[in-house]
Amino acid sequence: MSDVVVPIGRARELHPLKVSFACNDPDNGNFTGEFEMIEFDSDDIELELYGFESAVAVEFRPGSVKVGGVDYPTLGVVQHWAGNWCWDAVDMDVANARLLARALLSLGWKPEQWATDGPLSALVEAAHG
Repeated sequence: MSDVVVPIGRARELHPLKVSFACNDPDNGNFTGEFEMIEFDSDDIELELYGFESAVAVEFRPGSVKVGGVDYPTLGVVQHWAGNWCWDAVDMDVANARLLARALLSLGWKPEQWATDGPLSALVEAAHG
């Protein structure tokens, strides 16, 4: 059996991203059903988007997360209070994370922080070219 070498850029494409939604009340941790901030993480933050004054509805379902009326497939189950009680998170493949980020950018959401060599960097560059 031979070892398969995957280029670093392609390896990052294959690694799932943790997608965290700031969807819980900061005063008590209760789910609000909407979010105004989202983070896409691998080993480091790949992309952080803000949609202040333009909250989007979110609903966690078995095998998917519904964002603004669109279902995005997820891997595994929702992680409640991921990091702290303001956040819930799911794992998502890069292709679906890219679709979700593109949809939020098209709504006018702004990137706050992103990796310049990450799997979502070209998307941010194209949006703010």
